[in-house]
Amino acid sequence: MMVNKQRQRLGDILINNGYITSNQLEEGLAEHRRTKRPLGEIFVKKGYLSESILIEVLEFQLGIPHVILAKRRIDPEVLRLVPEQVARKYHVFPVEKQGNHLALGMLDPTNVAVFDELRLTLKMDIIPFIVIEDDLNRAINQYYGVNSSFQEVFKDLDIEIDEQTEPETDTSQAVDDAPIVRLVNLIITQAVKEHASDIHLEPTDGDLSIRYRVDGKLKQFMTSPKNTQATIISRIKIISGMNIAEKRIPQDGRIQMKVENSPIDIRVSSIPTIFGEKVVMRLLFKNNILARLESLGFLP
Repeated sequence: MMVNKQRQRLGDILINNGYITSNQLEEGLAEHRRTKRPLGEIFVKKGYLSESILIEVLEFQLGIPHVILAKRRIDPEVLRLVPEQVARKYHVFPVEKQGNHLALGMLDPTNVAVFDELRLTLKMDIIPFIVIEDDLNRAINQYYGVNSSFQEVFKDLDIEIDEQTEPETDTSQAVDDAPIVRLVNLIITQAVKEHASDIHLEPTDGDLSIRYRVDGKLKQFMTSPKNTQATIISRIKIISGMNIAEKRIPQDGRIQMKVENSPIDIRVSSIPTIFGEKVVMRLLFKNNILARLESLGFLP
């Protein structure tokens, strides 16, 4: 990656455009020398700049585009290309893959040493994007935190992810096991965090596909090993008041629960398929009530 060594310094650009004063620059530089944190992030934390202005200035200074991770939906396949320890060590986050090119959000895309090391570690050509520290940390905690939680559940269940066979088990007892309870709760909780309207659990020949409907589009969230399918579906049927012994006819149920202190009403339906029961869960957020006309400025 070629970096323009003659580019203007960030502080000079901000002062010349009237975004900060000389005193504010000196305060920021003093904190930067003390904490080694990025200068732009210090200005944002102090309230001297908004994140949007900082991004515009950095794009102008570096000639590198930015990405807002909070507004992106990251493909699980792309996420797996960058291990969590790499993301945290180098302060990067995968955005999308195009052939052998990986778009990577980077806290400091001008660090040539890190850039080259990432290219060797990931064995891909890197397309850098600017990210803000808070946005990067939120994405790492959200995506990798969820992945780690699911892996812990699978480990507790003594499931080999690569295993393809589904053993004969008594699902009526297995569904009460703590790992399965945690797994179903994680699926629902993450759907709420991603503002999904529906959760689709679709059995296939080799696994259980779990997808979220977000903004009207179905997006892959994860796949669960085939030998978890029966217990996951049975757990959902139990808490929604369905008959777990009946698997040959469609059923409807309902779940009322709180996620992060928000009351949610979940309508559940199941239907038999050749690979097992398919379940769809519709999430209804009780706090999303219709506004009155007066509150919108209209006459009743």
